[in-house]
Amino acid sequence: MEPDGTIRVDFHAHSNLSDGVLPPDELAEQVAASGIAAAALTDHDTLDGLGAFRRTLQRKGIGFIPGVEVTVQMRGREAHLLAYGFDPSHVELRSALASVRQWRTTDVHSIASTMRMRGIREAASGNGEHPASAPGGQLDVANGIDLIHRAGGRAFLAHPFQLEADPERLRELVIQLRALGLDGLEAIYTPYTTEQ
Repeated sequence: MEPDGTIRVDFHAHSNLSDGVLPPDELAEQVAASGIAAAALTDHDTLDGLGAFRRTLQRKGIGFIPGVEVTVQMRGREAHLLAYGFDPSHVELRSALASVRQWRTTDVHSIASTMRMRGIREAASGNGEHPASAPGGQLDVANGIDLIHRAGGRAFLAHPFQLEADPERLRELVIQLRALGLDGLEAIYTPYTTEQ
């Protein structure tokens, strides 16, 4: 806790499984050394690092919240949702993330990658109980919010000023997203100015 009573947290951290530098366990060590009381690993479209991150934080007595940064489509543009507090074993969430991640990282023009994409989509469809949540590797923002909620989590718009720089248009966008069930937005993001 800071002298002013503030509790330091980090709910937007990336490991080398996403666009960060450190492996999840080393990132957790760094988080613990910086005096943070609770943290969430929010790698892009993967839950693979959550176990190592959580175990290291627990050994250090630091609070852990399951997190992920989900790539969604909104108005023909890419946007990101920060998801927190969900069940990491939720099958539909894991399948949708695999589909989105595969789509973003695979050269879809090769025969092998086409076969891999078909396998991911079929896996996402499961045994017919749940349709693929991210058909074609893309997840609409409304479906993304619903999916996060079905997995028991909460959905927040990540770095909103990167999506819309004009404050009035951003306000309108947030109102629309709130109507879709958005739980909140990321208010503090390192590149932001104090005014933002």
